[in-house]
Amino acid sequence: MSAAALKAANQERTALERAAADAVAAVGATDPNVLRGLSLDALAARLVPRPSGGNARSNAKEREAVRLLLRLPDEEGRLPDGLAWVRQRDVAEAVGLTAGRIPQIVKKARERWYEDAALGLLREELVELLAERGRVAPVLELADALIARRGTQHVERRDRRALALSLLRALVERESRALVERQSGDDESPQLFRYFHARMPKGSDPVIGLIALDVREGIDGPDTPSLPALQEYALNLGARADRLAALESLPTASTVLTELDAVRRPPGNLGWDERRTAEIAVAASTRAALTPRLEIYPRDLGLVRALRITQAGVVAVQPGVEEERLPGLTVDALHKRVTTRFPDLGTDPLVPRELPTGSALVRALKEAGFELKLATRYDKVLRLVPDRRSGDATAGLTSASWGASAARRSAPTQYDADAAVAAAVKADQRLTHSARQDGFRVLTVPQRRAEEAVRALTGEPFGARPVSLTGMFVEELRAVVSEAARPTWETVLKADAAEPGSRPHQQLRIRTDKAWGRIEPQLRERLAEASGPLLLTDTAVLGRYDALDLLGRLAEEARQGGNPLWLLVTQSDPARAPRLAGQSVPYQAGFDEWIVVPDAWVSRKHLAPDA
Repeated sequence: MSAAALKAANQERTALERAAADAVAAVGATDPNVLRGLSLDALAARLVPRPSGGNARSNAKEREAVRLLLRLPDEEGRLPDGLAWVRQRDVAEAVGLTAGRIPQIVKKARERWYEDAALGLLREELVELLAERGRVAPVLELADALIARRGTQHVERRDRRALALSLLRALVERESRALVERQSGDDESPQLFRYFHARMPKGSDPVIGLIALDVREGIDGPDTPSLPALQEYALNLGARADRLAALESLPTASTVLTELDAVRRPPGNLGWDERRTAEIAVAASTRAALTPRLEIYPRDLGLVRALRITQAGVVAVQPGVEEERLPGLTVDALHKRVTTRFPDLGTDPLVPRELPTGSALVRALKEAGFELKLATRYDKVLRLVPDRRSGDATAGLTSASWGASAARRSAPTQYDADAAVAAAVKADQRLTHSARQDGFRVLTVPQRRAEEAVRALTGEPFGARPVSLTGMFVEELRAVVSEAARPTWETVLKADAAEPGSRPHQQLRIRTDKAWGRIEPQLRERLAEASGPLLLTDTAVLGRYDALDLLGRLAEEARQGGNPLWLLVTQSDPARAPRLAGQSVPYQAGFDEWIVVPDAWVSRKHLAPDA
């Protein structure tokens, strides 16, 4: 659609919306059933004053000031630039009026909105939404709720949210009229709710904030926290969230919940669970956001760091399969891996940051350690595959190692006649070398020979120190569950079989994250305790209970000069790419971090006197 056609369509739609609003006012503006049925578009059409007619002085600047204050689109459908919740001084500068003139315009608008019965009913809806949400809610959450309740003709998420925010701003300004009346002694009705935002450093632009509901006389109980107490608590949570977001490593859910629980709560009955507390904390912060796992991260998190944390560039490889037949990873699938973990990347509160595609994405992946390239599959689908450069068999950070095949081809020549023995000798050489150096290694061993493999690895010359992750996990999870009367261990076991995404499953995830949060420092301590590799056994729990990011942090510590860290992965076929509970194990193929430990090595065939 051309710009002229778009402008005409928007003008027609605006005219229809205003006509609908006028018609409603003409035939019975006091009928609540009719007014409650108005869409957000029709309600927004009532916010800006009509143009002055006849010989009256033009009110064009007044109308423009109101439009900019509420961030309503212009006649061509374009949203104003600037903050999502505009300051009056910004409006004055944009319109070319004095700073003292804007409050006069806003006061006049408040009076008009106060008399609008449709906005009065929308106010009741807002109070209801706040009460349902624990009496404090992020403005964006309320905007999405109004969109769901009232609907809008807009399709794009940015436009839909902007329209809902316009109405919320009008309601907040309308409610401010009650505060002015109270201060002047003409107290007709109390101010029920108030808008506030995070405490900002001096000179910084404010971020979009929250709305808090005050105690309602005759409705709320005597132990209900007051609005000022709620606001103070939310702001203190926000400050704590900002400190967590500034940490070098991503804090676990256990760390987040422990830190937020240390913030002093207001007296009275609050009724927020752990997730709600975390949601309010990030909403009242300057730059923090929340993952579905209740981890806190900075909204301006760099793409390279996000790729590393999510291991989004892990691509399954099928050795022996031609490149054009490899399934690879589509760009959309990679984006989803990042946005599922970090849903609110970017500084724009209305929509998340768009992730790059093409060469920009490939460069970011390479910087994150994923040697991938874009290539077209046999069915014309463009996807990411390992960049197997000419003469370089080990390039890439993938879930399967080209280098393993190359290693087997370079087995000692005295065993070339027996491929199984040659592979066992090569595995033994790599294990011996790895045991004397720092770094991370993934050891895939035959499932039926796992116990024998562990005994061999703990003996000479390797001296590995075995630790059962399943044993540690179950012990810590039981400890977490026992700290409260509910849920019981039996309930936890039932939740383990619940549908992913269901409330029981989410509650289980909170507790498993707490358990992993306690396990991580223990593993770090054991890794630093003594020489010799730390051998992690019974490792399927890492994949089943989403702790591969913990593994990534431990692996990075081992790579930076710590003791060697070995991850034992048992599989029916040890030559297959390592997976835990269906998830690919991340490792750096370029550093030969995957060691295939074949059946012949466990059987010690490479020690036979063949030479």
